[in-house]
Amino acid sequence: MIPTTAAFGTLVTGLTLLAPHAGQQQGIDRVVPPVPVNSFIHDGGPVLSAADITRLDSRIREIQSTGRGDIGVAILRDLADFPAFEVGTAIYRRWRIGAVDSIGSVRRDLGVLLLIVPKELSPNKQGECWIATGTGAEGMITDAVSGRICRDAIVPLLRDRDYAAAVGAGIDAIAAVLGAGVPAGGMPAPVGERNTGPLGIVGSTIVGLFAMAGGATAWRMRRRRRPRPCPNGHGSMRLLDETADDAVLDAGQQLEESLNSVDYDVWVCDACDARLVLRYKRWLTPYSKCPTCAFWTLRSRSRTISTPTSSSEGLEETTRLCKSCKFTDTQRHSTPRLSAS
Repeated sequence: MIPTTAAFGTLVTGLTLLAPHAGQQQGIDRVVPPVPVNSFIHDGGPVLSAADITRLDSRIREIQSTGRGDIGVAILRDLADFPAFEVGTAIYRRWRIGAVDSIGSVRRDLGVLLLIVPKELSPNKQGECWIATGTGAEGMITDAVSGRICRDAIVPLLRDRDYAAAVGAGIDAIAAVLGAGVPAGGMPAPVGERNTGPLGIVGSTIVGLFAMAGGATAWRMRRRRRPRPCPNGHGSMRLLDETADDAVLDAGQQLEESLNSVDYDVWVCDACDARLVLRYKRWLTPYSKCPTCAFWTLRSRSRTISTPTSSSEGLEETTRLCKSCKFTDTQRHSTPRLSAS
């Protein structure tokens, strides 16, 4: 991709993230994919169609042309036990992502690498979503912003195994944040002039994050409500309303919905007995998955038995109780001593 089409810039120094240690570099090289040819995307699944890659490449090229920096995407099957941030950094460096500009320019090394490992393909069944940035993007796409993009825009679509949509949502979310700091259609303003607007760079970034979250939510809802075909060839199935689907769900599933930890969609075919039950975990819920019944009905509560001091550790007790199967356990753990001021 870089040598043949100059898709990215050629800057290889001054990256935001630390490179892997010298002793690990040789080992991590076997995980880093080669530079894609005529594309911004390495699909190591493969999970994308040729049409998907063409469409996503066009979107990245459009973003690049507006001056919002370079975006690369690497989809891998396995990280070989290396941390995602090390692999992401190594790929960023190997692919030479990041626009080239003069030293001191806010556009220098303006690039982002989106690393995805679908859990369905990973040997340990652990998915990964990581975003690596260059110095030109680190002020806009912080660790917190990266986590939000992965959590809110990408991971929900990965759970649906809609990989093309997940990559597209990630690209758009990254572009939205970059666009808050680097105006579309031109070069960024000088550093001293970037906070002169009514919102400033921080306010604009926040607006971009809200827009990103709203767009991701709307996209997920459209994907969730898309027509579902009957497996027996009877056309589209019908989505039951919240009252009718209770007759289909078991007691544990109904409890999850009443606790607002999980929401279920039930699709039925009116011509046969085909039925599809889809679960969607709520993001903001105090409940977690019970180790016994596997329903998201486990609530944890903690209390302090003794508070820590500068000379002794404290003690905290955590009790877990499942509202479905009544599983319960209590564990105690120490809390660290207070640091002297």
